[in-house]
Amino acid sequence: GKKLDVFYTNHFTRLEALDNKTKRSLFKCNFCGDDPNSQGRAIEHRDNRLANHITSTTECPNATQAARSAAHLLMKAKKSGDTEVTGSGTGAEATKPAKKRKHQSDLDSVVDRPMSEAQQNSANRKLFKLFIHANIPFNTADNIFLSDFTNELRPSFKPAS
Repeated sequence: GKKLDVFYTNHFTRLEALDNKTKRSLFKCNFCGDDPNSQGRAIEHRDNRLANHITSTTECPNATQAARSAAHLLMKAKKSGDTEVTGSGTGAEATKPAKKRKHQSDLDSVVDRPMSEAQQNSANRKLFKLFIHANIPFNTADNIFLSDFTNELRPSFKPAS
């Protein structure tokens, strides 16, 4: 079978194989998988779901910054198509050429880094100025469509109510 990347073996535990033709497995996140309400207790290994779980501050709040960075680097390596990294989980890694794809210049379009207190305050002040100058009622700050819009731009930003 195909060897798992070291990232997956370090941050996830294989649970069981799925009962279908895909030969995929379910994995449990080592950071939040023991919590019964966690989204990380059973994740199917496909479409970067494991790496996306670690990068999400809402799905996996207990993940370390080092794990989040490793997940971003893994996704960047897959997206850039320079090399495909595989490993046995013991630290031995082998690389093989992958398909050439459009090169992504940075991770800002993939990564949602948590906003600092100063960034959060600055964004809320600018939103407040918009409400004042556009004569928008203040109760609009609690509108679900505004929350949906800000979540699309930057998931870590929560507008002040």
